[in-house]
Amino acid sequence: MNAPTSRFAFQRGFTLIELLVVISIIALLIALLLPALSVARKAAGGAKCMSNLRQMAISMEMYAMDHDGKYPDNTWGGMGPVVINGVSVPGYWAINIEYLRYLNFTDAQISNILREGSGSASAGATWPEQFRCPIWVDNDNIWHHRVTYAFNRQVQGVYDRDAIIDPGSKYIFTDSQDWWVNASAANFLDPARGWDFHGEAWVNNGGVKYRHNEGVNMAFFDGHVIYMAKEGVWDIYATPYDNELHWHPYR
Repeated sequence: MNAPTSRFAFQRGFTLIELLVVISIIALLIALLLPALSVARKAAGGAKCMSNLRQMAISMEMYAMDHDGKYPDNTWGGMGPVVINGVSVPGYWAINIEYLRYLNFTDAQISNILREGSGSASAGATWPEQFRCPIWVDNDNIWHHRVTYAFNRQVQGVYDRDAIIDPGSKYIFTDSQDWWVNASAANFLDPARGWDFHGEAWVNNGGVKYRHNEGVNMAFFDGHVIYMAKEGVWDIYATPYDNELHWHPYR
């Protein structure tokens, strides 16, 4: 009598060729999906960046309305000082305590920014995520870069927000790698500071950083934020006056 045959007797594993085919298919799917995931991640980062800039611009306008049309300083000193823990802190925008409160930062967050109550944005300062573009890459780890948005340098001396000509066309904040930026720093062809030459590296007087697919997120005085290709920010065929027009509040 023949022994009964088990129902598992004729089962076998994958052959080497079959395993290689499966692995190849999986690798192909991953190769197809990764670019899409990268695009989605950059799009999400761009949206978050625009949200950061919108909050900063609206909060800045709220600050100005409550301070007789005055904006915080965009270098050092200026519209301060504010005294905290017995220390005189300048009014520079990124460490202006009142402005930070318009952004709904907690006292703990503000204390981190003003490490040990000093008025200096030192290397030990802890900058909040709202001051950093999500897709920014720290290429050289210089402490300035922990603020990756810049306040328009031309705003200095603007004491009457109601006198700004066409607020919906004037820049207030932009992608950068420093806390303030000059109009000429938008020139991506300038070897002294241009994006095409330096990428995310720090250069003197900051620089507009076209980190979003060779473009930039730009916030305006009226609070709206748009994406702009670098050629839309700095027209290589235009005159310097025309290129700087959107940076000067009173022109």
